[in-house]
This record gives sequence, structure tokens and C-alpha cells, in this order.
Amino acid sequence: MPLPTHVTKRGDKFYYVRRVPDDLVAVFGGRPRIQRSLRTADKAAAFSEAAKINAAVERQFEEARAKGGFAVSLQDMSDWTSSDWLEVARWFEARLIQDDLERRLPRYSGRILLGNAARSSDLWSDNKLCQEQIDLRRRLDDMTVDRYVSERIKNVNAIIRRVGVSMLPTSEFLLSFAAACLQAELNFDDVFWRRERGEVVAWPHPDEITGRWRKPRPAEAVSSTAPLEIMAPAIAASRVGKTLADCQKKWKESRMLAKKSVREAYLREMTNTIELFESTQKIVDIGEITRKHVIAFRSHLSASGKYEIATINKKCSFITTLLSEAESHAWIDSAVRGNIHLDVPEDDDNREPYGKNDLQRIFSHRIFTGGELIGREKAGRELQFWLPALSCTHGLISSEIVQLGPDTIVPYPGTDTLCFLITTAGGRTVKELARRRYMPIRREFLDKGLLDLVERARRNGWRTLWSAVEERGKKTQLVASMFSAFWSDFSRRELKITDDDKMLYSFRHDFEDAMKANGTPKHIKDNLMGHAEAGTGRRYGTRRQPEPAPIGELDAVIQALAWPFLEKLVAPRLTVDK
Repeated sequence: MPLPTHVTKRGDKFYYVRRVPDDLVAVFGGRPRIQRSLRTADKAAAFSEAAKINAAVERQFEEARAKGGFAVSLQDMSDWTSSDWLEVARWFEARLIQDDLERRLPRYSGRILLGNAARSSDLWSDNKLCQEQIDLRRRLDDMTVDRYVSERIKNVNAIIRRVGVSMLPTSEFLLSFAAACLQAELNFDDVFWRRERGEVVAWPHPDEITGRWRKPRPAEAVSSTAPLEIMAPAIAASRVGKTLADCQKKWKESRMLAKKSVREAYLREMTNTIELFESTQKIVDIGEITRKHVIAFRSHLSASGKYEIATINKKCSFITTLLSEAESHAWIDSAVRGNIHLDVPEDDDNREPYGKNDLQRIFSHRIFTGGELIGREKAGRELQFWLPALSCTHGLISSEIVQLGPDTIVPYPGTDTLCFLITTAGGRTVKELARRRYMPIRREFLDKGLLDLVERARRNGWRTLWSAVEERGKKTQLVASMFSAFWSDFSRRELKITDDDKMLYSFRHDFEDAMKANGTPKHIKDNLMGHAEAGTGRRYGTRRQPEPAPIGELDAVIQALAWPFLEKLVAPRLTVDK
């Protein structure tokens, strides 16, 4: 007997938990899932019992689909014609429009139903959804059918599977079907905005579209003796009336009581992750969150292509940490833990240093030797000179450099050694707490215009040293991201450095390699790099009262590193001022 995958454990008991398919939720009384206690703590017995329940549930799904006239699946579509697939496209369009209507109906008033909406309060879609629809329409207007296949056919298949069909990439009707679906999405966009204006738009219900996926309705209804209600109890029993946001508040309180740091940037990232989890998993109450939801969230993040594995693991950790907090307060019986994180490939962070030849090519460019600046908006004006130069010679990352301000160019306390102060003061953020540090400034830069940047910023009352940041409303992260995109394009097109492992972050590796070549001791390297065991780590004392950094040793290393290009650098003139 095959073991079902719909088994979870809460406390010392196993449960059968199964998500109801979207097309059958209404048939099951609006319940999004089926849940039943297996009444045992024995794993083998639980699997055996769950297999029986699973078979019965599958039969109920099949009967419910048959009652509605839908095929559970179409094993053979080899004799389908173009007309058959055009009917599917018609159903797809009707489904988009019906889903939009069902989203709006709970908030419709009689005025709207009569077609008399006249106030802005009668427009029900939020700004985010409207912006998404605007962005999609712009893409669709310029999208070719071939591009639609590559970008949107997966989305189409996810919807039409609700009637048991799927368009295969090898089908001879793929392009004609895709063209019809592209037209369907454009038609839906028109209906969407007409509804935003308060119009009542008449459109065929999806059930009115006939097609090959339909089956004749059986003469008999689903047996009233089927154990539907027994196996699908109301899910309210598993709800606890608490959300992940409630868990976050408790987590923050616990951290503060333990006198542990609670960084605002960390809280913002946690909040954003909560919102993303709830929107993608369609679940709010923590009592209903299962391991399956966390794994599905992980899969969503991975499939999006937007996140590195380490970031995916971090976001999943937010959710499991908050569920553990809920367990500690007895809000739930058991948290989700164990085997959640993805393995990080050994070469996942194998960004290569540029090396001697690449550095010679980079810093021989007219940006660095002629004081000339590229006028592209993403280039960040004077940042295109200063950011690579400071990153290479000091090991600073782009976000640290972009956040530098006149208050962060200071002497180390009690000395004359001028330093970059990497700090969280003034609303700044650092990647890790260990990255807060004093970095001695290479003296050549004091003569090449760094102090002029400081003076300009003080004179203008700027928070940062950079005109591009100030004109962007002090949005340092935006400017850093824009510059990263500029550098990626610039290094490939103009510098002809095409190695994918060489990027802006590579300068930090060059800095580390220069220290190794100079025989720098590990504790000094850790301090300059901002590694976890630097200044506040094991060498310099306890976490509460770290010993002062050996600034003399740090400065000696910075000044001694060999950078042949340094004497040839010519900083750009400052032309932006009040």
C-alpha cells in the first residue's frame, strides 16, 4: 500500500491533512482543506490509516468533479482539433473574468449592481493590484505570441488544469492557443478596468462554455452516505486566533527581555516575509500553518528566481522561528522544524577576485585616470569613481560606501588616524553586526578629493557624501542597486570582463587577497573585513565590553597594501553644489 504524503504530526498524534483543489472548494462547503485525526502516535499505523482515508478522499474528488460535469483528467488529447483548444481559451477568458468578479462581490453594494457607482469608494481593487494590472497590460501590449508561450503559458496551464487539461509544449496547436489566450488576457484587462469604474459587465460563466473536457452529468448524485462531513470537519477547530504578526511581537518582547539586539532592518525584513508568506500561502491563522505550507513557501521563493539560496533559507527561518515562539507560548502544540533549509552549493558564493590584470584594465579607464564621468543615471555621478576605488583598497561593500556621510569620516577616538566609521547610527544599516567597525583611510585619497566630498556634504547639509543619493531622496539602497546594474553592464561592454564570477563584490575579494599577500595576521584581517570574530569577537573580549580595536596595526596594514594603480587615479571634479 503506497504511503500518502498528507500526514503530519501535532504533539504526539498524527493527522491526515489534505488541501482541497481550488475547483472543488465550493463543493466542500468553502473549506480549503480536509483534516482528520488518525488517533495514533505510531507512525506505521498512521500511514496505514491515512492511505485508506486518502483513497476515499480521491474518490470523493472524482465524484464531485463528475457531478459538476468535469473530467478528472484527459489522458489522451491526440484527436483534439484547433477548435477544441479555442474553446479552452474561451473558458480561460471566462474564468479570469469570473474569478475577478468573485473577488469583488463581497464588497459590492446595490448601487454597483444597478450600474450606478459614482464614487471613488465604489472602486474596490487596492493600489497594488491595480499597479500589477497596469504593468501586466504594458507587457502584454508589446508581447509576441512566441514570448507569451515562454513567459505566460505556465500560468495558463495552472488555471486550465482546473478542468483537467494542459497545453503541451510539443502540441501543433500551441501557437494558435497561445494567441487566443493572449487575446483573452487583453479582454480581461478591459473588463477589469470597466469594473473599476463601477460598471456591471455581463459575461458568460465558465460553466456555460462547452468543450471536450466536459462529461455528461451522471444520473445519480454523489451518495449522501459518503463520509464527506466526517473526513472534512470544520477547520475552525484548528484555528487559534493568532497570526505571525502576533508571534513577531512576542519574539521582539522576548529579545528585549533577554537584552538582545532587535534591529529595525531585521524587523522590516521579517515583516515583509510574513506578508509574502500569507499572500502566497493564503493562510493567516498560525494554527492552520503546517510543514507543507512552509515547504510550499520555500518552493515559491526558489521558483521565483529572485533569491539566492541563503536568502531563501533566511526567509523560511523567519517563519519557523515565529512558529517556535508560538509554541513556547502554548498557542500551538507543535512548531514546524527540521529539514527546511536548502543545501547551499559549495560554490554558491564563489565570486572571484578581479586579479592584477583586470584591476589594471579597470583603473586605467578614463573614469579613474581622466576624471571623466559617464552620464548614465545608474552610474551615480562621482560614485562611479569612488565606489570601485574605495571598495578595492578598503574592502568596503557598495551599501557601506553609499551610506558614508560627513559624520562617518572621523578620527579614531583618542588618535589622529582618520577612518571610515561603518555604523548603524543615523538610520544606516549594516549586513551583520560584526560589520560595524572603524576602517583607516588610505592617505592618498585625502589628497585626491575625499575631504572635498566631506566639505561639500557639510556645506549642503547632506546626510551622505553623494549627490546621486541626495537627489534620490536619500534612498541609499536604490542607488546601490542602480550602480550595481550599471557596473555589471559597464564591466562587460567597456572593460570586456565577461567572467560571470567577477562582479562589484569581487573588489572585496581583491582586498582580502592583498592582505594575504602582505602576510596580514588573521585577527587583523577579520577586524578589517568585519568578520564575526573581529573586534567584538573572541580575540578582543566579551560581547558586552569588547576591547578597543588595535587601530595602529590596522592603519599600518591599510597604508602598506600594494596598489600600483593608486598613484595614477584622478578623481572627478565636484560640480554639484547648492
